[in-house]
Amino acid sequence: MKRLITIFLLISVCFSANSQDFRKASWGDSWAKVKASESTADWSEPDGDMDNIYYRFFMSEVGSLEAFVTYYFIQDSFVMALYLFMEEHINKNDYVDDFDHIKGNIEAKYGKSKVSYDWKSKPYVDDPERYGWEIFTGNLEISYTKETERTIIGHSLAGKDYQFVHSLRYESLVHSDLINRTRAKTINDIF
Repeated sequence: MKRLITIFLLISVCFSANSQDFRKASWGDSWAKVKASESTADWSEPDGDMDNIYYRFFMSEVGSLEAFVTYYFIQDSFVMALYLFMEEHINKNDYVDDFDHIKGNIEAKYGKSKVSYDWKSKPYVDDPERYGWEIFTGNLEISYTKETERTIIGHSLAGKDYQFVHSLRYESLVHSDLINRTRAKTINDIF
């Protein structure tokens, strides 16, 4: 019985070491390994210092929405990823619907989330039909954060300069010290 438990534990450790943290990639993967995992992607040219900090991106459909898919690397280690949704709508509340759609996909995989509504002023707090416009003007941001054993997931919809910014960020907890040291050095220029 002890031998069976030991074998089970070893198999569990082997499978968890090969887990995929974002799409088909795992935290710490090299650029070459990530590129191989996204073999059909039309990758951008590298941006940043290839020896230290850089990112690469491509366009893809994510949850039926067009998005930039961006992989961030520090010292050739994959440490963070970002979906930046690029859908355009005439009706401002359609952006809120997109947020809710992606939120539903995340919750289906990781469990329920409590959304935060960050208002600068609250004249329309009780009127959800105005939320799209309020986000567009920068008066409201909606967001939530999820945490797994290896990843922090942050999803937000905000307005800046009368543009919508809908993003979904995945950040390695395994590399949090490296990320924080790099952020301190670069004053958030790349993140």
